[in-house]
Amino acid sequence: MTITQKYVDFILDNIIQDNITVQLYRPFEDGSRMYTKLGPTVRCKVQIEVIEKYTRSAKLKLTFDKYEVEELFFIPFNSSPESIEGKTQTKIERIVNKTYIDDNRTEDIKQMYEAQRRVLSESISKFISKKDEQTR
Repeated sequence: MTITQKYVDFILDNIIQDNITVQLYRPFEDGSRMYTKLGPTVRCKVQIEVIEKYTRSAKLKLTFDKYEVEELFFIPFNSSPESIEGKTQTKIERIVNKTYIDDNRTEDIKQMYEAQRRVLSESISKFISKKDEQTR
């Protein structure tokens, strides 16, 4: 087994996780989408399975919601494990969001964001009312 193969095995076994959670981009009325940093967010759990290992890449199967997507991921030998993990997470996030968009799930995502907004608003209201009761 070569050093390159050992590195790919190390990355796949120790750095790339079996499950991750990615944020779905928030859709707006004008058709644009945005990554939300503040306020309610909608996240999607993604299960990752290694299908095949190659010399400097791996074919991964991403399973989320009702979708299964197989994609080839390049594992550069000259990159750090943290860099590879970040790039992989970003690529998975793009794949998940593109899959939702291509399947015309924009309205579903809007409804999920609205539900999260209501939950956050109710939680804040309850917290404020508890604080008001404690100060009286």
